[in-house]
Amino acid sequence: MPGDWTIGCVLGRFDLAQGFDVASAAISASSGSSVVNSWMKMNNQSSLSYSATGVHSSAQGLLVFTNSTAADANVMRYQFGQANDAHERWFPDVVTHNIRLNAWARQDAAVTSGSRRFTILGSGGSVNALIPFHASVLQPLVSVLDGITSGGGYPHLAFVRHTVPGSETQTYFDDIVAQTDWITLNPDQAFTDKSRLYGSYEGTLGGARIANRRGQSFTWDVPISYVPDSHAALIEWWYRNQFALAFTLDTSDANTLQLVRLTNEDNPIRKRMRPYSTLWEGTLQLESLHDGRLVF
Repeated sequence: MPGDWTIGCVLGRFDLAQGFDVASAAISASSGSSVVNSWMKMNNQSSLSYSATGVHSSAQGLLVFTNSTAADANVMRYQFGQANDAHERWFPDVVTHNIRLNAWARQDAAVTSGSRRFTILGSGGSVNALIPFHASVLQPLVSVLDGITSGGGYPHLAFVRHTVPGSETQTYFDDIVAQTDWITLNPDQAFTDKSRLYGSYEGTLGGARIANRRGQSFTWDVPISYVPDSHAALIEWWYRNQFALAFTLDTSDANTLQLVRLTNEDNPIRKRMRPYSTLWEGTLQLESLHDGRLVF
């Protein structure tokens, strides 16, 4: 059976700052200094470089070489709670939050399979996503942490290594997405995929048809009903702030994740369902922030 359809608010200092497809971003060799975008490098016994081959969908990923001994097991860390991040994107009427991490990564040696991991740490505890060995293809990783309180310390995401003798290894990863306060959607049969190809077509006297593609847009109309008061208010909060959202058409398939914004001309959820007094209905008009690939 396929998984749920969900939508949640993307965490990250500059919306897409958790990826590495930024050719001009500097990598610092100093402990505690910025690595790339908003990631922080936590020890000097690891080296980092961009990779054009160890990628999931973008033009550039990150290659991390880690030694088997280090003062800090956290190789890199992303602190949620910087400017324009969790403390602004957490819905204020939610007492406890959740975070879901989607990422693509691999180890380059079978002996070190699972010896590196992504860890989400917050007031609700911690959860790990172990990075497996694969010779060439980045593997999808998913982990979920619930029960994060608004008043607790800000959660953070870390790339961590286990201390395993002889475990010097290379790790490739790309397309890291963290989202919070996601909800499950139950779209009705009027769901519409309105994606379009932009371009021109030319015909020849010989009958050939030539397509000149200029781009593609990905848009969806997602009618939803039986929406409780709390979810209706959350969607209105996202719409009013125009936050980047993670839209998942099937949680059992990591590659259905899309980054989108709400493009409705007015609040998407504004009509109560008869005869209910606490349930709503509406249509989410979503447009992708990219050309259909997970490019950050």
